[in-house]
Amino acid sequence: MSSLSQVQREIADLINADERFERRGARAFPFDAGDIWAEEGKWLAAATGGIHVSILTESGRYLGDSPDGRGGRGVRIALKVAMVCTEDPALRQGLREGGDPATALQVAELLAVKFNNDKIRFKRFVQDADEKTGTISVAAEFETDTTITNPTD
Repeated sequence: MSSLSQVQREIADLINADERFERRGARAFPFDAGDIWAEEGKWLAAATGGIHVSILTESGRYLGDSPDGRGGRGVRIALKVAMVCTEDPALRQGLREGGDPATALQVAELLAVKFNNDKIRFKRFVQDADEKTGTISVAAEFETDTTITNPTD
């Protein structure tokens, strides 16, 4: 990978291509996308009761310089990634008549199982509620490493 934005996009693409998340009404969005708010708003309006998953590259710690494979230099970093699952319980409640849609916690658990491997390690869950918006969120947090080679790609 050559940029933090690419890390976010690749993770979101993996989630969106997995039918297990689609069946549970979950859709992922890279946090760095220029149109994240517009795209999220359209999706949430069309998918009442769905789980929104924001992919964030929370922080990185310098591990050293690294060749980029093209004769240049890159920066190797230890990276903390959060996959934040958000639900609106009021919308979710309205869907119970036709089935039992997933909760943010259930989607976060599925993310922990899907992405915990030798390349990216699951670290913890953080659950929260926002009284103002009426939403519940669960962040599945991971650690990995990557090399930033050309952030504008």
